[in-house]
Amino acid sequence: MEEASERPGFNGADPAGHEDLLVALRGKDPAEAARQAGTNINATVERHRSTR
Repeated sequence: MEEASERPGFNGADPAGHEDLLVALRGKDPAEAARQAGTNINATVERHRSTR
């Protein structure tokens, strides 16, 4: 991810998907928060892999 952030044209993190994580955190639902965090991490990794 560090390598991807240094590429020309990188404009920061995509906020999409973070809303569900915030809902889980505000609802004090640790299992759902963990699931949402994992989903966000996996999506970020795949996005960076596809831009190589």
